[in-house]
Parts: sequence; structure tokens; C-alpha cells
Amino acid sequence: MRLMNGSTLKYFWRREKFFRLRRKGEKFVLVRHEETWLLPTSDSVISPQLCAEGEFDLKKLVTAIQVLRGYRLTTIIDVGAHIGSICVPAVSRGWFARAIAIEPDPINFSLLKANLLLNGVGDRVSVIDAPVGGIDGAVLARKDGGANSGDHRFTPVDSSTFEESRPTTKGIVLDSLYESVEPRGALLWMDIQGAEGVALMGSRKLLSREIPVVLEFDAKLLEPNGGLSVGFNLLTNYEGFVDLGSKSVGVLPMSELEELYAISLESGSSFDLLFLPIQSRD
Repeated sequence: MRLMNGSTLKYFWRREKFFRLRRKGEKFVLVRHEETWLLPTSDSVISPQLCAEGEFDLKKLVTAIQVLRGYRLTTIIDVGAHIGSICVPAVSRGWFARAIAIEPDPINFSLLKANLLLNGVGDRVSVIDAPVGGIDGAVLARKDGGANSGDHRFTPVDSSTFEESRPTTKGIVLDSLYESVEPRGALLWMDIQGAEGVALMGSRKLLSREIPVVLEFDAKLLEPNGGLSVGFNLLTNYEGFVDLGSKSVGVLPMSELEELYAISLESGSSFDLLFLPIQSRD
């Protein structure tokens, strides 16, 4: 029998504490790790992890920074920022000088602003409360994420399938950030539940800044939004991509993206990919 170490026991104790407070009717939990987090107890995925460990998906950012150590990056553009699990530590730990955080859900957006203030980085993070689309001002419909507050989805309205009961809002395009970042000076970070390709459609000018891109690559989520045929053609001039979850971090040619998509679609697996622009490497 293998005994759990102290760190493991603390993890499970903190996680159980989160759900215990929820059962008691508490709406929010304030926890202190390397960062301080105000967490909604209604969330069953990201917030319990932040409560227990103080981090969520941060390891892939660390890996990306290691791969990009020859780059001179000052800004992280966090699309789908949720309550700040990426942009807050990215700035508070000094990995980036500033951030642009985009989060369309009103509750998540309010908690994002609170967590920025709690961690003293409010003056270094610009916030935008709108979904990202392929066309500026396009109408996007919201699908609630339920118990996973990071799973709210915003998709372009299709008149043939649109449900009148779903709320809509106008989106922005990533090209609106073109003047906000220096050439080769930003990392575009996206985890938006299959809308990554749609967001890329509106990023032609921004990508001309020769910035690396990290995005969640989940074929089953991308498929309803057009799969590889939507947006990903704007990355064809990039040098290649890195699978941040792979044990052997190496640059794969863009020609292998289609094969990876087929693997993801068949297996139901997802990948966190870092795309490298050709001219931005020293």
C-alpha cells in the first residue's frame, strides 16, 4: 500500500473543503496560494482545482514559455480568460509585463476583475467583455456551460438552426488588438471551446505581427464550427507547431496538422498546440 504524501493530502482536503462550502450554501470561496483567488462555488471544474492547487492549466503555459525562451514577449492575449487562471499568474509572476484578457461571460468577467485587483495586477491587464468572432460586430449566440463555468460557448448565429431562447451578443475580432501589441511582442492564447478557428478568421492583421499562438485543438469541438476549413488557413505560413502535452517537445511541420485533426476526431482526444511563426525566432 502506497501512502499519500502531505501535498496530496492537502490537495484532497482543499478540494473537499470547496465542495463542503458549496453544500453549506456559500456562493464564493476566497483562497490564498501563490495567487489569491475569489472562486464561485457553482463551478465544478476550474474553481475546485484552483482551490486545491492554486493553478489550472498553468503547466502548459510554463512549457510554452520554455519553448519560446528566445522570443521577446511582453504581452499575453488571453482569449477566454475565465476568472484569470492564466493571465493573473502570467503577469503577477513576471512572465509577461502586461496582458489583454477577453472574457464574455458576465459573472466570469466580474470575478476576473476581482482577481486582478486581489493580486495587484489590475493596472497591467486590459479587460474586454465580449466574445471573439470572425467578423467584427457579428452576432453570436451563447450556450450555457452549466456546472463548468469555463464551458460557456459563443457561436455565430445560424438562422437555420438558431434557437430563439438562446441569448445573443455582438462580438469583436482579434484584429481590433493590432495596434495594442508590438511586432513579435505578444503570445496569443486561446481556449474557447471549439471557436478557435472562428476567432482566427478575424485575426489576419494581428497574425501579421508574427506572434506565436497557443490554442486548444479538439476536433469534436472544432467540427461544428467548420473544423480546419475555418480560420486555420491563416496559420499555413507558420513554421510549425509544438504539442505542449508531448513528452518530447519538438516542432512538427504544418503538413501534419490535418493528420492530428483526424486522430483527435477519431479518438475524442484534445491537444494544446503552440504555433510558431517563421520570422519570430532568433
